[in-house]
Amino acid sequence: TSPPQSFNSNPYMNLKHGRHRYQAGVFAKYDFNQHARLYTDFMFMQDKAETAVAPSGLFIGSIIPVFCNNPLMSDQQRASVGCTGAMIAAGDTVDMLIGRRNIEGGPRMFGYDHTNYRAMAGVKGDLNDAWRYDAYASYYNTELFATNDNYISISRSRAGLNACFANGAGDLIAGCVPYNIWEEGAVTPEALAYINAYGISNGASRQQIISASLTGDLGRYGAQLPTAGEG
Repeated sequence: TSPPQSFNSNPYMNLKHGRHRYQAGVFAKYDFNQHARLYTDFMFMQDKAETAVAPSGLFIGSIIPVFCNNPLMSDQQRASVGCTGAMIAAGDTVDMLIGRRNIEGGPRMFGYDHTNYRAMAGVKGDLNDAWRYDAYASYYNTELFATNDNYISISRSRAGLNACFANGAGDLIAGCVPYNIWEEGAVTPEALAYINAYGISNGASRQQIISASLTGDLGRYGAQLPTAGEG
């Protein structure tokens, strides 16, 4: 059968996977004079990766109501799940647990894109033989963009395998595409596109710092603790 009754996920398990990383950094300083040393640095990193894992599917764990008058099902299938003639005529449902891998849709794909950079510039120096200063500003930015593709939408897959019936009267769900798992080899590319679920998560964090400090040797002015060796 397709998919087989047992599924082997080992071929999709990667011991390693490729990723692309770009890094760059710049450090610089310039002594303007004895009272001012200019300094700066800039760091950049971008990391991208894409990983494939076993296909998604209809995983056993939640009950799926199936209409007994579902035209995708054969008479034998209706009888095997407990649908009677009266239930078919009334458009009643039976609760089913369905487990099926989406082998037609291929593996699930995880995308990862991380970028960060930091820039800093400052000036420091001696004001005189007792006082010195240091002032700088920095900006830090980090961003993450992650994607999950080729998952199955629970609501759309349920609608599709019920032949897009909105109710037992046979009213159809607008835009729905039948997802025919009841017949071997009957899942179409259009159905796969309809039930496909694509997820995105992204975020960013930014930090800005402005700092200045002034330090001095008060011993130059005769101010010194009795317990100190120098000011």
